[in-house]
Amino acid sequence: MKHLNKLIMLLMALTMSASLMAADQVVTSNANSGAGTLRQAIVDATDGDEITFNLTSGNETITILSELGITESLTINGSNTVGSGTEVTVQVTTPGASTYRVFNCSGSGKTVSISNMTIKGGDIGSLSGSDAYGGSINLTNGTLNLEKVVISASGADYGGGLCITNNAICTISNSSLADCFADNKGGAIRLGNSSTGLLTITNSTFSGNSSIDNGGGISAGISTNIQITNSTLYANRSNVQGGGLITAGTLALDHVTIAHNHSDNNDSGGEQGGGFYFYSGTATVKNTIIANNFKGSGTSTSDDYYYSLGTLTDNAYNVVESQNTTTLNQGFQATNNLLNTDPTGLASSLTYDGGYTQVLEVTAGNLTSSANSGATTEATDQRGYYRKTGGIYVGDAPSSTTTNYITRGAYQYQGVVARNNTVDSWSSGSNNYYTEIQGAENHVSSGSTVKLAGTAILINLEISVSQSITIDGAGTDLTIVRVAIPGSGGTSSRVFYIDATGVTISQLTIKGGDLFGSDYGGGIMLRPNGVLSLNYVNIVGSKAWDGGGIHAHQSNTLNLSHCSVYGNISSGAYKSGGGMRLYSCNSCSIQNSTIFNNTSDNTYGGGISASYSSGAGIEVVNSTIFGNIATGDGSDGSGDGAGIWIQNNDCTIKNSTICGNSASQQGGGIYNQGGSISITNTIIAGNSNNDDYYYSSGSLTDNGYNVVEYQHFSGSWSGTSGFDATTSILFNYDDQGNSRSSWNSNHNTSVSGSLNLSSTLADNGGSTQTLAISTGSFAISAGTYDASVTTDQRGESRRQYNPTIGAYEYTFNAISWAGGSSSDWSSTSNWSPTALPLSTDNITIPNVSKASAPVISSTGTANCNNLTIEAGGFLTIQSDASGTGSLIVEGTPTGNVTVERFLTYDKWHYISGQTNITGNFSVLTMELTGGVSNDQFYRWEESLDWGGNIGNWVDILNGPDGNNSTMGSEGFIACKGYSINYITTDKTLSLSGVPYTSNQSINITKTTNSTSEGWNLIGNPFCSTIAANNNADANSFLSTNSSLFDAEYSSIYLWNEQANYLGNRDDYITISNSDVAKYIAVGQAFMVCAKNDGTTALPFNTNMRKHGTTAFYKNSEQGEVSRFYLSVENNEGLYNEILIAFMEGMTNGLDISYDAGKLKGNPNIALYSTLVEDNGTDFIHQALPYFEQDYSVKVGLDITYAGEYTFKAAIMEQIPEDVYVYFEDKLTTTVTNLKETDTY
Repeated sequence: MKHLNKLIMLLMALTMSASLMAADQVVTSNANSGAGTLRQAIVDATDGDEITFNLTSGNETITILSELGITESLTINGSNTVGSGTEVTVQVTTPGASTYRVFNCSGSGKTVSISNMTIKGGDIGSLSGSDAYGGSINLTNGTLNLEKVVISASGADYGGGLCITNNAICTISNSSLADCFADNKGGAIRLGNSSTGLLTITNSTFSGNSSIDNGGGISAGISTNIQITNSTLYANRSNVQGGGLITAGTLALDHVTIAHNHSDNNDSGGEQGGGFYFYSGTATVKNTIIANNFKGSGTSTSDDYYYSLGTLTDNAYNVVESQNTTTLNQGFQATNNLLNTDPTGLASSLTYDGGYTQVLEVTAGNLTSSANSGATTEATDQRGYYRKTGGIYVGDAPSSTTTNYITRGAYQYQGVVARNNTVDSWSSGSNNYYTEIQGAENHVSSGSTVKLAGTAILINLEISVSQSITIDGAGTDLTIVRVAIPGSGGTSSRVFYIDATGVTISQLTIKGGDLFGSDYGGGIMLRPNGVLSLNYVNIVGSKAWDGGGIHAHQSNTLNLSHCSVYGNISSGAYKSGGGMRLYSCNSCSIQNSTIFNNTSDNTYGGGISASYSSGAGIEVVNSTIFGNIATGDGSDGSGDGAGIWIQNNDCTIKNSTICGNSASQQGGGIYNQGGSISITNTIIAGNSNNDDYYYSSGSLTDNGYNVVEYQHFSGSWSGTSGFDATTSILFNYDDQGNSRSSWNSNHNTSVSGSLNLSSTLADNGGSTQTLAISTGSFAISAGTYDASVTTDQRGESRRQYNPTIGAYEYTFNAISWAGGSSSDWSSTSNWSPTALPLSTDNITIPNVSKASAPVISSTGTANCNNLTIEAGGFLTIQSDASGTGSLIVEGTPTGNVTVERFLTYDKWHYISGQTNITGNFSVLTMELTGGVSNDQFYRWEESLDWGGNIGNWVDILNGPDGNNSTMGSEGFIACKGYSINYITTDKTLSLSGVPYTSNQSINITKTTNSTSEGWNLIGNPFCSTIAANNNADANSFLSTNSSLFDAEYSSIYLWNEQANYLGNRDDYITISNSDVAKYIAVGQAFMVCAKNDGTTALPFNTNMRKHGTTAFYKNSEQGEVSRFYLSVENNEGLYNEILIAFMEGMTNGLDISYDAGKLKGNPNIALYSTLVEDNGTDFIHQALPYFEQDYSVKVGLDITYAGEYTFKAAIMEQIPEDVYVYFEDKLTTTVTNLKETDTY
């Protein structure tokens, strides 16, 4: 934004006045039974477990010899991400013939969820009774969820694919049931009579299924309940009624396509309802196509809808080509239907066009006209493409909009997959919408954001990005941009071609690029001088000569953060980089990412191949490189460097794990050929052929704190070629013969224990898969802390002292206070094991003397999960003039924590109870001395009425009447504030109690005619600081509560007594959302002003707890807001200031919680401003729009005593150079440029 020499004029007026995680299972074998098999995983799983798969290439099909019974709640995810990346198939020995099914789900009240899997059952139709139900799955009880599942080639008596009985509930989404058959009813699905549970089907296709009796696709018996949305029933056949669907229960269809189905397929008796046979019950139908269905095996007799009995609710916008009914009200008759008409443009065969299933496309014809437009409450079609009406941009290079209409049926003609980000909503009319990602890229301007739909988006040609834009998906599991058609092997195209700077791609998966045998970068090609950032992106299953997943070529910059690159392949003479190929790049940063299971076939660099850096080289931080393969016979370097291959390139690796990679030649983990490599806090172990690091040429800087198993050298070992730091843990230090048989550090000092690094990637939290470190590993607490790497790959906090080596930070289950060296909580030597506690750790403090017990210093912070202070144990949070310590307990506390609060003498302080303090004030060690001229202790009651005077300070120490103290009958109330004054000496008040770890609240009041109407004294109840305003944290006190406060005083008012105390508004500090990030200290109370009459509950939520140590509040570093503080001070030291801030979204009028009113009352010295759109209130904080105009802000000063007063621009933060700030004295007409002379 250009500021165009904006100015702010402060107009001065002087006035005189006399007058405030579960134990989940991983399948590693495709055998029928035994360790690591699916059968054993189901047996071993407990209720609620998840079963995932780690099956290698070629082993993704599991053949079972008998059915798998499931009686517990289970999630079975067949994506096989940590394996080959190819989804799992579970099948019987001979699909469609073996006399047993795959799954039998019978757990009452249990939920089974199966996803990303193909299931092929047998033919059990010859069995008797319920043994003959459900050729692939039989569901008799509980709930079954099927997501992205294919059920095929199975047969049964009832329900060739799936049979549902009793009150079981089933949800099917993004799935296909194909080529299943039933000897009786329900070729794909049979929903048995009186099955009272709900069957919900969305975004799914039923095709090629058949039945001897009724319901070639779906047969639903009496009293059943089915809802089908955005789905297709195609080419299903029955020998009796209902080729596509028959129902005798409750049915709802919305945006369904029923086409090319056949009843009476054996041409035996003229049974009807080729598409939909309505046997009985109720049916509600809208936006649905029932057309091109037939009676008999041929296509001469149209038979789309047949009515037998029941109630049809025709909600219009349906297409019904033919119907057979006795009376008019039995059929479709709504005005907006398209009846007795062939839906031209509806495809005659299924194709893949995005999403997760095949569909019947609509290409043109009468379904796309305005006259035949549908109406919808469904935002997307079967593919997950958006249904949009009005002007949209169609194709790869749109120059203008095309008018679009809602398409009836499952498929949306010209469905939308992209939008610009003017308004962050797919329903907004303010955005531009696009049918192709390329069309969006070509149409938007540089700097724009393109949002993608949360589905699998099929592209026909690579997406070329030639300008600085952001492409943002809905998440890696939701938005998949792919070239390959499932099951077809793909097309010859990459996915993204980047030829621009400033390009960001985030929150999506890039899949299936195929340039095998030619060209570079199957997933992404980054052209010379390009700059690309990938955030939360998966690049999977792509192929190319060079750089199967990514190829970055010459003088470019590539950044990966929270990414996964896996299942990619490179293959070609002199080519490399199965996952990534970096050739002569300026720089490449890989952060919090996993590069795994990529293959360099007959070449080198399975995971990463990098050569000839033209700049800063490669940096790998908090990342895992695992399971990559380099094959070859050694010619031209083939078979070298499975994990990373480096040639003439700078490479820095920190806090990473390189493990489980396999090279047919040298360098299973790293191969160094002329590179300059620097490594710290990294594990390189468990790679192939006892060859974790191979040195051919170049240099290595071992910065220490590494774990390296085997290293080999083309020549003799030297300190610049191999790992040799005394702080690294090595297996064959200075030894090429592999003669050593134990781990050692400090040059031949034996290290006990083992590495205990998982051999399998897993979801251990965070956005990427990692390799976990388990108890007893010598990598635990063996690293060194790097202030630039404060978390591990998952986002878990790194220990500030002696973190774990590698990408994964080990979390201790329990840490106990050992003491001995000091009482300092932050000293690692005081804890057992030796580590500083984190928020995930369970802490025990035993019975030790108070002198030996832990102390959190006045500037210290501490975190833990559960806190147990045993009987006789102590924990103290200290306080002094510099501040108060802070402790956040995330879990369950047991035992009392002593919290100190330092109070300067002869000054009033607002305090609160910092823990659940039990007992009345008299039993607490407060050491108050009552009397007229002695210590004072009060509480404020806004609604208290004493003799007609509403709003009063209540004297607790001396009693309301000066004689009857209430110290023995009152105690601290959570969240309530108190006012205290120790007259003669400074006091460190010590109060003990169990920390609050749940949300707390207090009632605030607003009472008409109160002396301080609406003002309440409340306090921080936690033994940690809390975030005061939005700049401190999104869950701050003001973000949670500002709506409860008076609009003009929707801020925090802290008492801060000045010199020459009068007890008035000058003694308050204000915190608003215009301010820098600020925090409320432990034990600090403050004033707020209630908005609503009567009583309002005000919450203090645990998510407000954020660390910051100070006596009153803590300032953060300045943020991105432009602001300045104007102060005034006299020669007696009286001081006051106001804040003017400039922020996006603000107005010239009242901005609640950003504009803070000045407290009323007699002043010593009171500086204030008035709003540009003056509302008659004085303000101490004022927020204005971000330099959209010239501003004239009136400033006033109320003072008690005449004298010399100095005005100063105390702080100026991020005021642009071309914005000027002038101060004008209206009495003298003197004008001062505060950016040149800050004092007047």
